[in-house]
Amino acid sequence: RDRAAGDASTESIALRSLATTVEAEAAVGLVEQAIELARSIGALRLELAAKQAWVDILWRVGDHDKARREATDLADEAGRRRLRQTVSLLELQSAAWAASERAWTDVRTHRDAAAKWGADAGALVERAVLASLDVVLAVASGEEASSISSIETFEQIRGGCADPTILEVIALAA
Repeated sequence: RDRAAGDASTESIALRSLATTVEAEAAVGLVEQAIELARSIGALRLELAAKQAWVDILWRVGDHDKARREATDLADEAGRRRLRQTVSLLELQSAAWAASERAWTDVRTHRDAAAKWGADAGALVERAVLASLDVVLAVASGEEASSISSIETFEQIRGGCADPTILEVIALAA
């Protein structure tokens, strides 16, 4: 039984990884398999990680409403389990989606939720995405001094981090 669970967990990780290398439409099925495998062996953290990939893929295939719903449900579940970084990353992802739609109130809501879950003191990618959101919010508000300050802070925090989400959000400020 332990060996079967180990095999299933390895397969779940492999499927999730493979899903990041194929077209989004094909990735949906792969990551759904990864979720089911993780669930079948009771590997909650693997399941949650696969679901994080899944919501991103749902967004990329254009199923925005479902991606938003699933991201909210997943963040709620992760919050109940006190999985700080998972909640933070999901809120940052949701804020970036809202920014792509220029839904500034939603950007602010998700950005603030991510900060509440420690994005401002989290991993480099969390801090950099948070700072990129601050830039786009400042630029959208039209406040020049705030925009300049946010850009300077972003440049200090970002360092060499070139996460695609950061680049997409910053492009919105241009």
